[in-house]
Amino acid sequence: FELTGKPRVVLERREKAVAVSGDTYYVKDALKALGAKWAPFDKLWLIYDADIGKVAEALEAHAEVEVK
Repeated sequence: FELTGKPRVVLERREKAVAVSGDTYYVKDALKALGAKWAPFDKLWLIYDADIGKVAEALEAHAEVEVK
């Protein structure tokens, strides 16, 4: 499978974290740089104590970002 264009990720506020889902495989290094941790049961990344706007801004260089 080859991606044609930018990957798409979705950001959601969850209690004390920002949840990142979607085509995250292609942006996992950027997520790790933001301090994200993989949540295997939910199959998404969680970034604790993060500002959702700053996370969106940081990921926009790597992906199409949707904020819910």
